[in-house]
Formats: sequence, C-alpha cells, structure tokens
Amino acid sequence: MNLAIEAPQWLALLLSALLVAAAVEDAIRLRISNITVLLVLIGAIVAAVLVGPEISLWKNLVVFLGLLAVGTPMFAAGKLGGGDVKLLAAAGLWFDFAGGLWMLICVAIAGGVLALIVIALRAFGWSEGCANASSCSGPRPVSPMALRSLPERSSQWRSRGCDLTQKKKGRAPLGNPAL
Repeated sequence: MNLAIEAPQWLALLLSALLVAAAVEDAIRLRISNITVLLVLIGAIVAAVLVGPEISLWKNLVVFLGLLAVGTPMFAAGKLGGGDVKLLAAAGLWFDFAGGLWMLICVAIAGGVLALIVIALRAFGWSEGCANASSCSGPRPVSPMALRSLPERSSQWRSRGCDLTQKKKGRAPLGNPAL
C-alpha cells in the first residue's frame, strides 16, 4: 500500500517536511538526526493505522527491510552514511514495491543532480567546509582548475616552506587521505 498517497494530506505533507529537514540538516552538519528518522518511521506507522491496516502492508515492510538489508553493508563499506541508510529505510516504509522503486529512482536522480552541482562548483574552486582556504586546516578536495595551475602553485608553496611530495603528520600530499 502506498501510504504517501493514501494517508491524510497533512501526514504526507509532514513526511515531505521531515525529508526536507533531513536534507538541510545533512547539507549543513553532514549528519541526519535519529529523531528525524524516528519521526519518519512513526509517521508511516500512524499513516498505516489511519488508512486502516490491510494485508498488503507486508509489501511496505519488505521494502523497509530490503533497504535496511542492502544499506547496512553499504554503510559498513563506507559507501553510505548511517543516517542516510536509516532515513532511506524509514522512508521506504511509506511505499509498496512500485512506490519503493519510484522512490529509489527519484533518490538516484536527485543524487546525480547534486553530484553535478558539486562538480560544477569544484570547477570554480569551491571545496566542502572551507569557505576561506586559508582558514581550513585539514585536507581539502582539489578542483580541476587548481590541478591545471599546479606547476605555478608548487613553486609558490615551496617558497613558503611547503613540501608537496612528503607526508607530514600522517597527511598525504594535496590533502588526499587516500594516498
């Protein structure tokens, strides 16, 4: 049963507001509150009670458990955040198989659009968490434009006493922790 459609409109709007709040919180803090996830989960249960329990609700539970079962190993592998997995599973409780598939398609499209925006912003020198590069003390992503000017920059950095070829204090060159 697609609870997002069959639930009262105020409850569907509450779900939308909670998902927007989770997105804003994730963008600002890079975390999704367990309270937000719990409210989405409780909202699905309330919607199921208000719509009237039906035997077809087992499909919603399968979507919830399936998303949790697939998302947990992805969290363990570092591919998804824990809050993302919990929120996706809780939101999946609102949908049956067809609705869950559409939800995943919409999440994938939104993620792709967000990735394109981040790539475009990085091309203009933007980096996460560092509005002012001089105030950022940790590793930073390197934009393609910065890589093009690397030869000029490396001579400037060497003149300031920075060595780009050796790791210092456990950090890799150019702020890439994978190296």
